[in-house]
Amino acid sequence: MKAILLYLMLASPLWAMSVPEEENPSDGKVQRIYNRIISGAHIKHAPIISVEFGDVNAYYDGKRIVIYTGLLKFVRNEEELALVIAHELAHVKWHTETRADEYGALYLIAAGYNYCKAAQLFKRFGDGDPPIHPSGADRYKAMRCSK
Repeated sequence: MKAILLYLMLASPLWAMSVPEEENPSDGKVQRIYNRIISGAHIKHAPIISVEFGDVNAYYDGKRIVIYTGLLKFVRNEEELALVIAHELAHVKWHTETRADEYGALYLIAAGYNYCKAAQLFKRFGDGDPPIHPSGADRYKAMRCSK
């Protein structure tokens, strides 16, 4: 059911119209992290942009990876941002949330990022925040970084 909702959200013209139009090629930091991940993991990729919008979100829309500036302000370090970018890159090939988390983590490691430092991001996500994702606590446990 969640996959159907995700598909409808991404495919819906009404939803797409609500995305702010002020898009920028990603800033230097985002692009540098993105390049490090795609070169480290040797993966299929899509263009990445940042959009001036306050929501803490990022997504793959079927053509490109979109990162809201609200997310850029929410992450605390490069590893957390790398986790988000790696997760969205995983969506280019794997459309299910669990696969994107699993392969995103592999891409993160292949790029030389600290996996458990990145996982701290999930601890700060609420229960199912963003709502189409599993709870942050469940995602953190799945990364097996808890002591």
